[in-house]
Amino acid sequence: MTRHALASSAEVARPRVRYRHRVRLAGLLYLVVTLLLGIAATTRPNNLLVWIFGIALGSILASGIVSGFMLMRLRVTRLDPRRATAGEAAPLRYEVRNESRWWSAFGLIVREHPTGRLDGWEHATSPAEARILHVGPGEQVHAESWIEPTRRGRMTFREVAVSSRFPFGLLEKVVRFELPGEVLVHPRRHPVRPGVLEGLRGELSGGLDQIARVGGGDDFHGVREYRPGDSLRSIAWKRLAGLDRLATIERSRTGPPRLLLRLDLRTATARLVVDPQGPSAREMEERAISLVASLATGAMREGFEVGLDVLGLDAPPRPIRGGHWHLERLLGTLAGLDLDAPRSGGGGAAPPPTARVLQVSVEATRSRGELGGDGRWRLAATQFDRLLVVDEAGDAR
Repeated sequence: MTRHALASSAEVARPRVRYRHRVRLAGLLYLVVTLLLGIAATTRPNNLLVWIFGIALGSILASGIVSGFMLMRLRVTRLDPRRATAGEAAPLRYEVRNESRWWSAFGLIVREHPTGRLDGWEHATSPAEARILHVGPGEQVHAESWIEPTRRGRMTFREVAVSSRFPFGLLEKVVRFELPGEVLVHPRRHPVRPGVLEGLRGELSGGLDQIARVGGGDDFHGVREYRPGDSLRSIAWKRLAGLDRLATIERSRTGPPRLLLRLDLRTATARLVVDPQGPSAREMEERAISLVASLATGAMREGFEVGLDVLGLDAPPRPIRGGHWHLERLLGTLAGLDLDAPRSGGGGAAPPPTARVLQVSVEATRSRGELGGDGRWRLAATQFDRLLVVDEAGDAR
């Protein structure tokens, strides 16, 4: 979401600001003591009791009025995170502006307010509170808190609550801002066990040779007509004896290994055969998605070009490419998979027949899978612990 879009969302949210007051336990006890002082000062007038009652009553009024006024002119914008990853803490950043010309704001607490049903929040830890000590007149400050999703998918935000207990902590004043937003949580990823990626690379070099491309390598690729700008060192001098035109030698370079990951989700969740003593069918599907995400991340770190093809769900196929942003798009596709959607028998686009690609199919079944042999690997979600480095809590080591 761009900065302009965030500012627009804040402008829309202004008419929906709501103010609340909360009496804390300390404030409730203070009110009881003040009431008793008032009764005593009324029944048995005494200068000291009257003074004490007046000071106590003035403290209550100051606690409510001072902090109440300073919250009236506050405006909050949530700087939504672009993404999050299951099992990893993600920052939640806020911009707090004080539009008052005279009043400063002190002791602010910014937190997400769980109003109604928040999609995805049942699979996340409670976000930490962001605290701000001071916001001067006309100033804006930034605050940060953290939240840790435990599942992939879409997480929806609704309200942000700003509260203050300044100056005495007796009353808590709360301002709620309607700030809708959404964060796409990527699937949990784990390190790939040693030897798995080496096996993939060995499978490619053992019959599926890497693609030869024109580049700055050492092997001879061919000869073409000279173009302005070609290096003099690449000119075919021996060929010039019988030609009137200059010719340039092209040399080949070996391209990176290419890997196509096929996530097979054609079997509906209710029809999956799972071990009654093991994970549920939905958990097996999530493990298959996490396995694909982990393999893609590990392979691209090792120099592979990776593509993704999802079978059974309406998801766009990702071509075989490399680079950080391609990995982000690939993980975003996995994060957006809706396992409750109807399943189909089709899939995405297969790689071109001329391309030498190792295909790895991952299924959410209890089968043992088949490794290597013909340029096609078949893996199952039951091999999750054998292929990935996972600790007892299910987190990456």
